[in-house]
Amino acid sequence: MSHIASGKTSPQILIQENAELREAIKRLNARLDEPFVTINTVTGDMGIKQAQDDYQRLMNNKSPKNKRR
Repeated sequence: MSHIASGKTSPQILIQENAELREAIKRLNARLDEPFVTINTVTGDMGIKQAQDDYQRLMNNKSPKNKRR
């Protein structure tokens, strides 16, 4: 259980935890600002076409067939 949740938080602990949170957010922001590389395939099990086909099948099956127009 954290010190904050127990209600026994000293100002020094809050300062330390806030500093740690600020540092973690700073690292996350720095990472998000970096470029990232993706590899996309068009065909195959993990390809874009398979994802589109899966999505279309889900969309076609979202309503019972007797309610389709």
